[in-house]
Amino acid sequence: MGEITVTGGARIGIVNATWPFAKLSASPVRLRLTCVLDSYDFEPRDVVSLERYGSIPLFSNGIRILHARADYPSKIIFWCMGNPEELNNRIREAGFMPTAPASSEIRWRGIPFRWAWILLFIVVWSGLFLLNGAVPHGSKNQLGIFDAPASFGCNVTSCVFDPRMAG
Repeated sequence: MGEITVTGGARIGIVNATWPFAKLSASPVRLRLTCVLDSYDFEPRDVVSLERYGSIPLFSNGIRILHARADYPSKIIFWCMGNPEELNNRIREAGFMPTAPASSEIRWRGIPFRWAWILLFIVVWSGLFLLNGAVPHGSKNQLGIFDAPASFGCNVTSCVFDPRMAG
């Protein structure tokens, strides 16, 4: 009994992360799936079962984590290279044994975004628009960070080259 870590891909809800953007770690007390933006931790009491998932051999082999966590999306799949049954056996050998009753399985639960990430995205997105008109001190004819080059004249309907505007 020890800890194992495997690199692969993941599907969390409707979002898919391809190989090598996910890691699955298993120990006797925890199963953790780490993706690009987030990680999902499961204790044995949170997991109903680990089942083979996929229909196209060699291309979509994975393990679906059937769980009882209401705060996670219902569809959580780890895509692995090789045989998913071997990975399932390695997880059991590491000591992780699901103990949640089958009746506690979450059947469907939404999109895998955390509100903190959505809020951060909105703040950063808004901040970029605020930078658009930023002018350094003392410069009145400088373009903003996201303005078009001086050699193009742009309006709502078209962008055309204007030689008079070229510096």
